[in-house]
Amino acid sequence: MPAEIQAVVCELFAAALSEDRDDCHGRLEDLMHSEELRGPRSLDHLRAFPWKRLRANAGSYLKDQKPDSYRIAQQHPAQVTSEAEQVKLFLTREGASPAPLLLERDDAAARQWRVRSLSL
Repeated sequence: MPAEIQAVVCELFAAALSEDRDDCHGRLEDLMHSEELRGPRSLDHLRAFPWKRLRANAGSYLKDQKPDSYRIAQQHPAQVTSEAEQVKLFLTREGASPAPLLLERDDAAARQWRVRSLSL
């Protein structure tokens, strides 16, 4: 998997582990795909549902609370090329089925990888 994608996933967990909720939300906002932030209530929805769930569950995806210790159960496509526009990861969580995390290149962020959706 490309280092850029690994860095986004690590930062996602590092943000979720932050004790300061405002810091966490600011960092998560920076990681989200621009299309996910367009609606007038998008941030309110993200804060109330997927980010809240991520903050509560982040530790169960990690070993010893280390942001880079997540495990991937599946990845689609299996090989991510430089032409890839999306990658869907299924992350292993203790005591539950693997959960999806969709990353997509964001034209509004110089085609950097950003989180398109998460169900962690």
